[in-house]
Amino acid sequence: MPRSDLSILLVDDPRAPDVAAEACAAGAVIAFPTDTVYGVGVDLWQPTALARLYEVKGRSVEKALPILMADAADWKRVAATLPRGADELMSAFWPGALTIVLPRRSNVPEAVGPLTSTIAVRVPAHAGLRRVLERTGPLATSSANRSGATPAMDAEGVREQLGHGLSLLLDGGRLPPSQPSTVIDLTGAEPAILRLGAIDKQAIVRVLGDRVASVSVTAG
Repeated sequence: MPRSDLSILLVDDPRAPDVAAEACAAGAVIAFPTDTVYGVGVDLWQPTALARLYEVKGRSVEKALPILMADAADWKRVAATLPRGADELMSAFWPGALTIVLPRRSNVPEAVGPLTSTIAVRVPAHAGLRRVLERTGPLATSSANRSGATPAMDAEGVREQLGHGLSLLLDGGRLPPSQPSTVIDLTGAEPAILRLGAIDKQAIVRVLGDRVASVSVTAG
């Protein structure tokens, strides 16, 4: 059942960025629309908030949490370096459905990805959410569903699956059908596509050339 104290605001409400920032600063889990599916997020600098997000979703702590950012320049806050090709990919596909795996900064809490030294980052093509992210800063995120269930595409779906663990739900209406983001890892000797999604391999090859070494398709 949804929490009786769950606050719901339209994502485009002028109050949304400040309310979201206050909730995240308090360590709460919030939900919001993205350009793919509804997501949930927390302040990535609070290990207790990260643990709460894993608990609310029923997600294995072995699975790293991706980071959503308001602007490409925010990579400096969470990543140690920008490997070859990253600038080109960011310019070509951000805001948009491309997640880029980079070396993680040493001061980012290990709880974001306990089994890896990398971090996955993305700037979503959703103007309302980016306004929120400008105020909250980069958020550790996941899709708004119980682990293994279908991601929510509207606010009611978020309430049904995760309402018990949320403090704030930003309503962006029902989202159109979409594919998940494509995930590319730039931390190895050559770029490697870890998940094919909204952006196909050919589009990436047009930016990086034939340096894309491998494709390992996984479920969204």
